[in-house]
Amino acid sequence: MRKYKELMELLAEKKEILTTYERVTDGMLGDSLEAVDAILTGMQKRQELIGETDLLDAHIRQLCGLEEARLSGIIKNRCDYAGLSDEEQELFRAGQEILGILCRIREKDQALAVCMNKIREKLQEKIRQSNTNTKFAGYLNRNDTSTGVLYDKKR
Repeated sequence: MRKYKELMELLAEKKEILTTYERVTDGMLGDSLEAVDAILTGMQKRQELIGETDLLDAHIRQLCGLEEARLSGIIKNRCDYAGLSDEEQELFRAGQEILGILCRIREKDQALAVCMNKIREKLQEKIRQSNTNTKFAGYLNRNDTSTGVLYDKKR
């Protein structure tokens, strides 16, 4: 059917965008102070790719029409593979590839958060070492970095 062919094309495009997103994320992984620029550039590029993916998802939902629940279940691998037709099995496999990419991205995002925390710690240590302003040092000492909010010891 024509609908399945169009869905396969959209899923292939989504896979390409997510693969690019994954490559951008790989380029952001680094905990040196020089990596900050790469992280900022990567965040901007990833945001653009998220917008493209959202547009594709909306187009996929529109194309599914009245069969949205069923086709969405097939694409998201929430059904029995054996009970699907050949065309639906292709959609299932394409969805499975996309889910694999999303899983890898999720793992890399966790690693990216660790890298960003290491960079923050290095920057704070550099600030502490070169700090001569006692008011700013007091601010840094009161900053509870585990929660990201100020903690006033007097309260």
